[in-house]
Amino acid sequence: FAEWAVASLWKMGLAYQNISEAVGSTPPPADLSPAESQQFNDAVKAQAAPLRERTEATFKTCLDRAVSLDVFSNAVLGCKTHSDMTLTQTVPNPPRGPFPAAENIIKKTEPPWEASSMEALGMAYLGARHYPLAQLALSRAVELEDSRAPAHNALGVAFLMGGDPMSARAEYGKALGADPTLEKARANLGSLRCRYGDSEGAKREFGMLAHPSDLSGPDLDPSWKNCR
Repeated sequence: FAEWAVASLWKMGLAYQNISEAVGSTPPPADLSPAESQQFNDAVKAQAAPLRERTEATFKTCLDRAVSLDVFSNAVLGCKTHSDMTLTQTVPNPPRGPFPAAENIIKKTEPPWEASSMEALGMAYLGARHYPLAQLALSRAVELEDSRAPAHNALGVAFLMGGDPMSARAEYGKALGADPTLEKARANLGSLRCRYGDSEGAKREFGMLAHPSDLSGPDLDPSWKNCR
């Protein structure tokens, strides 16, 4: 429901914007005198002005609602930029790297799989930017042991980099629920808020970090430092 509510406001904002632009760009009829053309243009501007105000108000409501409902989606970015973000990839997909670490873990691990082994495997895949495989391994890790805060956090990064920010938000929340002191999850949540225009929320999350300079690793949103 929350995502649909924000998406609806985004579409309404775009509709008002398109109408205001269409009205504002209406040319005067060719047979008008200069004085009449000026009157026509003045009338068009008067009609377009409230539509532009409605556009701005709708996009602002969209962003406010996204913050209050904790929504992270293309619709939020669309409201932020006043544009159609439907076909925009919000998280760059860097080239994949080799993953000998994952291969070594697989060779050393025998069924039945343990949560710690699946977490290590997922982290190796995450470091190599094999995000679908990281999601599979880390999902199995938290399925076996739901209280593993680092696994939930890493799974959130895998979801984010795979283009699913709402699932990333859920996993960061689970990580902090299991371990409120996990600073990587706090930094990732702050970065997610920053990505989607919630600057105050991002500052709040980053302000809770005790040792931000110590944070590193593949289970961190690579853009988090740029948002601080």
